[in-house]
Amino acid sequence: MLDVFLLVVYKYFCSRFNVRAYASLIRSLFLRILGFDITRSVAIFLAMSSHVYAEVGLGNYVPADIAIPYRFISQIAPLIFIILFGTMLEIVYYPRWTKEKQEEVASRLFLRAIQCWVLYAISIFVLFIVDDGYSFAFSISCLIFMGNSPYTEILKFYSVALALAPVVLWARGRFGLIPLVVISVLFQSAWPIFNSMPDAYSDLGIHLQIARFIKFITGFGSPMIAGPSLLHGITLIIAGQCLGKLVAWSLKEEHSERSLTGFSNLSTEKIQILLMAMIALAVGIAVSLPSGWFLSMADMSFRIESNFIYFLLGAIFAFFASLVFVWVVDIKLYNYKNQWIACSFFGRTSLFTFSWGNILLYLNIYEPKNEVSSFIFYFVLIACVCFMSLLFDTVVRKSSIFKNGLLQLNLPLKRSAQRLARYIY
Repeated sequence: MLDVFLLVVYKYFCSRFNVRAYASLIRSLFLRILGFDITRSVAIFLAMSSHVYAEVGLGNYVPADIAIPYRFISQIAPLIFIILFGTMLEIVYYPRWTKEKQEEVASRLFLRAIQCWVLYAISIFVLFIVDDGYSFAFSISCLIFMGNSPYTEILKFYSVALALAPVVLWARGRFGLIPLVVISVLFQSAWPIFNSMPDAYSDLGIHLQIARFIKFITGFGSPMIAGPSLLHGITLIIAGQCLGKLVAWSLKEEHSERSLTGFSNLSTEKIQILLMAMIALAVGIAVSLPSGWFLSMADMSFRIESNFIYFLLGAIFAFFASLVFVWVVDIKLYNYKNQWIACSFFGRTSLFTFSWGNILLYLNIYEPKNEVSSFIFYFVLIACVCFMSLLFDTVVRKSSIFKNGLLQLNLPLKRSAQRLARYIY
């Protein structure tokens, strides 16, 4: 929505006042690095395709030599868009935060947090209606982060992570990035210690719902939780801030004092240095990766137990994928930027896709009976998810009536976020 608003403002200035200086200024301030948008869009597509893969039972028919690499890649997808969230904090929000705009930044982050929770609540309501396993009491426990849902746990994570993002920005400004990285590495490295501690549910006898909440916060415990834990997610956000810092280093010197503002500001040589380093690291890991690790990544074993190897490999490949797309999209194939923008609609509709795309899967009642019907239904559902997101993106960009309607729906949420930010800051 912010991108749409800025585009409208830009076109308004150009058509109404015809002042090229203002138009140039607005354009230079708000052009995005498309490589990140494409990376996020690919990650979202992979995450949704894995949900459809599970929904239609395609794993029963796909050969292992295809299924395992696919599952490996799809398990990394959630880590990619969490890391890119940290990158966005570093290159978009942190510069504003340091310019004494804490209330404004916090208000925007709180608004996104509330939006995530509302969409998560809608998805839980749908499950309450269509799934007998979601009683009223269990549905309420889900809304207060003590439950679990098949596909929309990422919305639960983001609703809390976005609300805590101002704290991350404050710590970033107060202590710097290096101490945050050190704390993150120490936390991840302590996995053997945390994993060997008594289990809250099976050993200490704590109520299952409370044990789920503990698992959501810490990542440790026997209850099954689909999404990443909050603490592990924050370490990924900090890793994303490091990625943002690295890309900021690649800015040409004449732009080094501003935040990332567009394609032409990137230094090809510095991006290539970063890319070559990540390629060497990724290839080295891929060659030396034990087969057992590869399988544990693919079957979610590492993810379920919050193994530090899962987050380490995810961070490395997220850095690798992001730098590859930045190099290809923003440097080598920059002339095709309009086509890249058109292809990055998943990145612009992430909340819509994660909510309504997964709700579509919740509402599905058809169960394929054989291999052919599973493959056909897989592609049908993928096409439906893509069409829904593309249609939403198109309507938001081109229909003023629809945009105004969304703004009116968001108005109470925006006022609540502003009041909360004003109270805190």
